[in-house]
Amino acid sequence: MLSDEKSYSERLFAYKQIGSLTLEQSRKAIEEPAKKFNIDYSDEAIEKIVEITKGYPYFIQQLCQIVYQNTDKDLIEDSDIEYMRHMILTMYSNPLTNQLKAIEEIQS
Repeated sequence: MLSDEKSYSERLFAYKQIGSLTLEQSRKAIEEPAKKFNIDYSDEAIEKIVEITKGYPYFIQQLCQIVYQNTDKDLIEDSDIEYMRHMILTMYSNPLTNQLKAIEEIQS
C-alpha cells in the first residue's frame, strides 16, 4: 500500500533540498529584488552578505530585508552590511540571531 511507504505530506509535496548558492547565484538573489526599489549593492557588500550567510537563500533574504528596512540609501555598501550584522546579532528577539550565531561559532 502506498501509505505504508510515504506519509500523506510526503505524497502531497515534492521536497527539494536547497543548499548554499554560488557567488553568482547569491549576487542575483541580492540584486534582482533590489532593482524594483532602485537600490544597488556594491561588490564588497555582496561579498560580505555571502560571507555572513554562507550563501544560504533564507539568510540572504533575511539579511537583505533587515538592511532594506533600516537604511534609506540607494547604494548599500559593505559598511552598511557590517553595521546591520552587528545589529542582527544584538537582537535577541529575532530567531535569525541564534542561527547566525550558530554559523559564526561553526566558523570559529
